[in-house]
Amino acid sequence: MLNETGLAAKRLELEITEGVFLSNDEHVHEMIHNLKKIGVKLALDDFGTGYSSLSYLLRVPFDKIKIDQSFVRGASGPKAGTRR
Repeated sequence: MLNETGLAAKRLELEITEGVFLSNDEHVHEMIHNLKKIGVKLALDDFGTGYSSLSYLLRVPFDKIKIDQSFVRGASGPKAGTRR
């Protein structure tokens, strides 16, 4: 369908949420690999809102990571960095 629009794949950026990776479905990883192979850019949207895992960042070659405000606020809040 992309070739029907005339848009170059490298100009397309798809935003993917963390929920896509919860099933750890091989089909999802294959589809992402195929999209990257044709030049589509991938952005991880709202990182830190759900089951955040740095493993997503290692397994998927994201071009952009959008970190949710609540994740940043939580990491820099009054209890951040304190030891118990």
